[in-house]
Amino acid sequence: MIRPVIFRLAAEHEMLEAERWFEEHQSDLGRRFRSSVDQTIERMREFPLSFPVVHGQKRRALIPRFPYEIGRAHV
Repeated sequence: MIRPVIFRLAAEHEMLEAERWFEEHQSDLGRRFRSSVDQTIERMREFPLSFPVVHGQKRRALIPRFPYEIGRAHV
């Protein structure tokens, strides 16, 4: 079963701000960041147990090529 993804407001704000920052520093980098985030979210939705547990039931996925991570509270 694929579960819906729910972003906390602060997390969504941080992601959008990071996307803008990357785009300001290099053309197309913001789009590549967002694409990498979207792909990571899809992998977490499809294969949630493949990510390491970092605390309790919270799992973590690193965003490829970028210094960010996504946490998933429940599996």
